[in-house]
Amino acid sequence: MSTFTFQNETLRLEFERDNGTLIGLTAINDGAEWPILNRPRLGLSFQLMLPLAGRRNNIVYGQLQKTSSVEVEAERATFHWHGVTSEYGGQHDINVTLTVSLTARQAVFAIHIENHSDLMVENVYSPYLGDVQRPPDAKTFKTFIYRYATADEWNLFPTFQNLRGYYGVDYPT
Repeated sequence: MSTFTFQNETLRLEFERDNGTLIGLTAINDGAEWPILNRPRLGLSFQLMLPLAGRRNNIVYGQLQKTSSVEVEAERATFHWHGVTSEYGGQHDINVTLTVSLTARQAVFAIHIENHSDLMVENVYSPYLGDVQRPPDAKTFKTFIYRYATADEWNLFPTFQNLRGYYGVDYPT
């Protein structure tokens, strides 16, 4: 596995060159560190949804795609994939470019999709995080779930609530 790491004042990111997978993410604050992602085998890259006729759930898993090229600078990394392979549709003429830039205190992920296939790219997930760990010594760990015009707070640790999605429509169809 060939990896590279870069960091700013508050974050350290580690990527796998061969597939663009984010395998390490650490928050840094006054010398204290929170290894947000610390199990490289669970790292992810991006995900695309390419519905096929008769099969809507046709996914392109970024971590399974081999990068065509990778450019690494002091505060920026750019990954290129020329063509992708989906789970059920095989090869597709879709190019993906992912650029990760560091500013003083944040990481900015920008993804560009160039679709030359006959399929519609329905969803794009980027960044796609594989395994989020709670902060060391944290008694609780929570997230916020968007709900129309507000956000609900949900426990992730020490108890995990089953989040059932809402699958209705806003207006009669």
